[in-house]
Amino acid sequence: MRIIIKRPQEKVNKRISYPVYAGGKKVIELKNGEEKEIEFKSSELIFAKINWCGSKEISLCKDGEVLEVQGNVFFNAYLPFLTALIPILAVLLFNNIGGEVMKIALSVILIFLILFCVLSISVLKKYWISIRKVE
Repeated sequence: MRIIIKRPQEKVNKRISYPVYAGGKKVIELKNGEEKEIEFKSSELIFAKINWCGSKEISLCKDGEVLEVQGNVFFNAYLPFLTALIPILAVLLFNNIGGEVMKIALSVILIFLILFCVLSISVLKKYWISIRKVE
């Protein structure tokens, strides 16, 4: 069974290669804008991974399928900026700027931001890269 796996040109993670795994073993590494053809003996589950995060598994059904691997723009590009807000909010919170109402509002925003960051690197770790079949 032959499949084609491609990665479009993307600004996010453009210097990082995406290792692609099949059956738990690394089969290829895709650079930005690269396309490769792979041969498998049977239908296997395929996923891409970087560090601790990656994509959901996708199963192959037929010969000649084309898969596209792409980084999630929100998680890879915008989440680092959101995490940079944590120390800024903490400084504003602990300097007692704006009174009691502002302190409560900053506390709530800070708690939600920390929870969202922890959630995105633990529970949502399979959404950092998308792998899908191209029709």
